[in-house]
Amino acid sequence: MPSAAKMKQAGVKRNDGVSMNMEQPHPGVGGRHRETYTYGLSGNKLEDYLNLSYRDALTNDILDARMIYMKGGVYTPEIRAGLLNTIRKNRELYPELFNKEVGAECMDMKSELKKVYTNRLLQSQKEISLFEEALGNLIGLGDMSVITGLCMGFDDDTEQYEIMFGLVHGIEHLYKENIEEGLYLIALTVPSVIDRAREWMEVLHYRILNHEQVRSIYGSVLSKLDKKTKEIIINLLRDIKSEDPKMFSNSVDEVLKAM
Repeated sequence: MPSAAKMKQAGVKRNDGVSMNMEQPHPGVGGRHRETYTYGLSGNKLEDYLNLSYRDALTNDILDARMIYMKGGVYTPEIRAGLLNTIRKNRELYPELFNKEVGAECMDMKSELKKVYTNRLLQSQKEISLFEEALGNLIGLGDMSVITGLCMGFDDDTEQYEIMFGLVHGIEHLYKENIEEGLYLIALTVPSVIDRAREWMEVLHYRILNHEQVRSIYGSVLSKLDKKTKEIIINLLRDIKSEDPKMFSNSVDEVLKAM
């Protein structure tokens, strides 16, 4: 994705394009790959597709695949992660085709973050599409500074828990190369979002506490926060500990001790 025919226009060989495995019995019929828009595409539709920009062609193919998996009731976190990885790989391998120039990219970042926030309740197919498209675009930028804006997209009233979980995975992907800075950006946003997204703040912290390397850094990060922010997160951690002491007592104590 985009299709081999589209990437051929840029001189990219079929085996060098980015792809994601989809079912296609061979020999036989059926399979999700045969349901994709570009499979067997010809005539005016093929011409229209080939006239798309590379970014638009990629967006078209990602949304098409997502709809196919959703229709089949198998749009799992693994599938969602695979589609997001397809976006990221295209931007890594072919930045001249899929990345905007720096000035436009900054403006794009603001509008994409607004889409994540505006559509965070995921109450319709349109909101789901806009949310996931924007999230994929932001993760594809690879810019950790968007973490604070992404955290504002959490909301406990969301109607699509699994799709919202993609936001968790996206944030974790962005900070994996610089854990300390990523955790600091998350911590800064907790006071702003905790009233409407306490459950999601707990989820983020469950995952921090369950990862030895990450939680070993988190205490140091918390020590750098202002008093109010620090108190809010300490209370959150203590609540997590009291709700499930068997699971989190030691890890919470470890973090608090490192402050």
